Amino acid sequence: METSSPGIFACTLLHWQPGLKDPYLSSWIMVLIYLVAAVLAFTMAGKGMFPDSARRRERLFWVLIAGLLLALAINKQADLQSLLTAFGRCLAKSQGWYDQRRMVQLVFFQVLGVSAIGGVCTLIWGLRRRLHANALPLLGLAFVAIFILSRAADTYHLDTQLVVLLHARWTERILELSGPLIISVAVLRSLFGNFRRVPAIDDDQQADR
Repeated sequence: METSSPGIFACTLLHWQPGLKDPYLSSWIMVLIYLVAAVLAFTMAGKGMFPDSARRRERLFWVLIAGLLLALAINKQADLQSLLTAFGRCLAKSQGWYDQRRMVQLVFFQVLGVSAIGGVCTLIWGLRRRLHANALPLLGLAFVAIFILSRAADTYHLDTQLVVLLHARWTERILELSGPLIISVAVLRSLFGNFRRVPAIDDDQQADR
């Protein structure tokens, strides 16, 4: 039984190879949506008008959103969850706990779920004084988290009624689209609102002169 790292990695690469995993037009459109939303989030982090007391937290918030969306865009074609699954399967076989893999998968999913919920709650707490301004991107982030958890549940074959409903084709499409679209709308509304306010201030200043 091979337990060395090279043996495990060789086993993993037998079940997963790098490359484009989903070359269909609909998938490339989704990649583009993720990338556009990520660029908008990075733009918001750099050009958003935040109050001095919350500027650092809100910029970090938008950088985290942008990084997550960029990772999802890459994963859409790289299928990194399959890489993780293949690695876990090879590790389980090499260490002799393959028969108990379902329990390990359930524990991993529970940790992922708690981490996702905890992360969203932490962001809500950190932005609690500015929830009125960040409610929309937080909602989009919640949709992203639900989508990630639904895909993880399907990957680990957690066949509950809720998982089956969330992984239905139409439900999955709605979940996947909703997050980045809501975040994009939030950025555009904020930046466009800032753009419209600036000329108004300039006009007032010119009138005073």
